Amino acid sequence: MQFKTQFAKNSSLKWRSPIKSFCEIFIPVMLLCALAGIKTTTTIAESPAKIYSQDSWNIPSMEQLLNFPEDLFTDPSFILQNVTKYSWYLQYGGKFLSHGGSNIAWLCYIGGGTSFQFSSTSCQSLMFAVVPESSSNQTQVDAANEFQAYWVKRYPAIEDRLLYFEDSNALDDYMQGSSYGDVANPPLGLGIVFNAAAPSWRYSIRVNRTANYGDNGPIRNIPSTSSNAKTVDNLQVGLSDYTEQYIMSGFLTVQQDVDSFILSKGMNKNISVAANTFPMPIQAYTNDPFWADTSATFGLFMMLSMLYPVAMVIQQLVTEKETKIRELMFMMGLRPSMYHAAWMVFYTLMYTVLSALLTGFASINLFNYSQSSVVFVYFLLFTLSSLSFSFFIASLFERTNVSVVVGLLVYFIGYFLFAALSGSDAALGPQLLVSLLPSAAFCFGTITISEWEGGLIGVKWSNIAESSSQDYTMAICFGMLILDMILYAVLGVYFDAVLPSALGASRHKWWHPFCFFCRRRSKKNITDDYQLHVEEAEAREATMDTNGYFQPIAGGLKSVRRDGNCVLLSNLRKTFQSDKGPVNAVNGVDCTFYEGQCTALLGPNGAGKSTVIR
Repeated sequence: MQFKTQFAKNSSLKWRSPIKSFCEIFIPVMLLCALAGIKTTTTIAESPAKIYSQDSWNIPSMEQLLNFPEDLFTDPSFILQNVTKYSWYLQYGGKFLSHGGSNIAWLCYIGGGTSFQFSSTSCQSLMFAVVPESSSNQTQVDAANEFQAYWVKRYPAIEDRLLYFEDSNALDDYMQGSSYGDVANPPLGLGIVFNAAAPSWRYSIRVNRTANYGDNGPIRNIPSTSSNAKTVDNLQVGLSDYTEQYIMSGFLTVQQDVDSFILSKGMNKNISVAANTFPMPIQAYTNDPFWADTSATFGLFMMLSMLYPVAMVIQQLVTEKETKIRELMFMMGLRPSMYHAAWMVFYTLMYTVLSALLTGFASINLFNYSQSSVVFVYFLLFTLSSLSFSFFIASLFERTNVSVVVGLLVYFIGYFLFAALSGSDAALGPQLLVSLLPSAAFCFGTITISEWEGGLIGVKWSNIAESSSQDYTMAICFGMLILDMILYAVLGVYFDAVLPSALGASRHKWWHPFCFFCRRRSKKNITDDYQLHVEEAEAREATMDTNGYFQPIAGGLKSVRRDGNCVLLSNLRKTFQSDKGPVNAVNGVDCTFYEGQCTALLGPNGAGKSTVIR
């Protein structure tokens, strides 16, 4: 009955403000239709099969890596005299700098921002180590020694770079030592560990994972070998950064040299392995360029469209607190659970209609290839999680203007957090953390839906767990929106119950929801306590002055009280703490509210009437 009455009250309030209620539906639909209208200006792009990238890389030799032009900026005239010697760095110098100015042979310190500042002392040469995995394994020791001799013979300049260690454990101890990197213990750029020799060769190449990038911090020097790492963007044309890292770091150069050594040993003649990279032709494909241009702004549009509905929910809930209407309803017996449930169900029905309208209009021209049911769930979870977020914000404040401003600000911040972590190289963990804001979770989902729509495939239930450019899939987006919806609803109910209201009291202690194992008194104990209070009340009534200040209790009402068909206040007290000390708002009140009778509390302002009821 309470739920039905509250639901009718909520509906009546909305009907009293038809324009505001209409705008809560109209604004999101209007902005979505605006995007659909913009999309009509674009056409499907058809790309024939051909080579779209002219990227072609020469993998440097070890000699080219060692010949770094240290005096490039202090004496530019030397370039004309040493073009051949420094040809690789002169050709790929820009890429070398963009990858941190570091490889297996050199470590350069780059100035802040995009200004690369070099001097003759800004680059440091790195040392090399070739070691057996175990010094007790003679075949490994022989393989390491033979490769060192092979390497020095091939590149005489490398001899000054070699450091000698007994085995891989000694190498680890060197790098982990407190004096590593000083003049006596120069840093390493490369370690080659031979794990097995002929006929089943096995070796490991150990290089620095990151390169120094000055004020911008470290960047990746070689790709991550983690199985969860996103290494390739299927939509990228040309060489990926993943491939460039292997080339610029010198990793492939060392691998070529070790493989050349192994082949030369096996075939008893000098063999040199060389590799280059060339672009491959791409098969013909079609795509929708609209989604490539608006993948990030679509989420911004939809988030902006929800600002007004979110503001209206917060305003409605906080206004009822600020005007004491909600408190009055609670005093009249309304259960808080029915109050929250009525508003939640009302807005859920309202947002279900909104999500259906958004899905219908989006299916006309915007989401031409996605399943309508997926799009509907996408919009519905977004609107419902935004609703729960609004309930949570409303539970924290007693003033309407403050709550609306703070709520919209936090809601809007979600987009900027999304923008900061929307890159394909962003880690999934921070993205999940940011997705605790519904606006951010929705925006991350727009990237996936843009990929599938742009590829003329669309998001379907069969591919919601897939993404070509990031780990954040549509399934994760749905999961985070569901989590947000539940989380903020629970937090909203919790804080609404435990935070003090403007009247100075809370309905429950902060630990009340967690007190599952608190000792509960039995019904018998409660009955015994009640009878004790009745006896105490009757004893006090017998000693009261009956000269007109106290109304005697009729005999029939005494039996009603003894039977428990009443609300009995016995010696009720309430004390508040103030700056001047404790204040007794209620001091020893005895009162009985009998079933079937109306009882009024009369008294001047500040007498404690509201405190008694609470």
